Amino acid sequence: AKQIEKGGGIRKGKAKPIIKADNRDFQADRIMYAVLEAQGRYAEAEKHIRKALDLAYATSVIERHSRETVSGRIDLSTNLTHQHRLMEAEIEARQAIKEALGHGGAESNLTARAVKSLAEVMLARDRVGDAEQLARAGIRILESAGLSSDAEEICSARMFLGNILSQNEDFPEAAKQLDLAGRGMQENPYLYTATMAKNPILMLTLLRTGRLDEGMRMISQIYELDRKIYGEKHPATVLILGLRGIANDMAGNSRGAFADFS
Repeated sequence: AKQIEKGGGIRKGKAKPIIKADNRDFQADRIMYAVLEAQGRYAEAEKHIRKALDLAYATSVIERHSRETVSGRIDLSTNLTHQHRLMEAEIEARQAIKEALGHGGAESNLTARAVKSLAEVMLARDRVGDAEQLARAGIRILESAGLSSDAEEICSARMFLGNILSQNEDFPEAAKQLDLAGRGMQENPYLYTATMAKNPILMLTLLRTGRLDEGMRMISQIYELDRKIYGEKHPATVLILGLRGIANDMAGNSRGAFADFS
């Protein structure tokens, strides 16, 4: 059997199971990765996700949890994308797809996640057409796996596709996908508020498809919320204020638009 040495090399020999201490190290590295990634400390986070992957691959095939190795590669691809190391990120995403297919087949949530990770790399490389095709493939995989239209994974995948379409300025189709995602998320108010109601791409899509009243209502609600939580100078608040300026300009309210852009 082959083993991955710490540092990424391959050695031959009988694989050893992870002992309890190694398992604790694995969990600790996963936690540190998540914390540092959330803080935007991507270079530091990379060290921990690589350590966790080394530990995961150090177990025998029988004892290894393949989902952990695939998830680790997906996380590493995301991390490398954040660092703009896109060729490396693409390699990790493609390897994650290969391993996910071997672990769960073509119709598994894990494979859909791996496909989405590659779509994110394509989007970062401005290959929007490829990103759209991959995002649609991810949705088909989830549907083939039997997930309902209101499942969190389906809704998140549709929102991701909507974001891609909006960036490609296909606003009518983007609105269709985002509406489908929104309807599915209505049963989960927390998820809707966290991912849908605060989505600036959705707000822009509503404006660009002529749904000014709906867009302005959402923008105004989120602006007041962000202003209270983050303050008026925070980038998130400024972004929403800019969208309000666009909405006011489109509605013919030049005075309001000027005030928002000032």
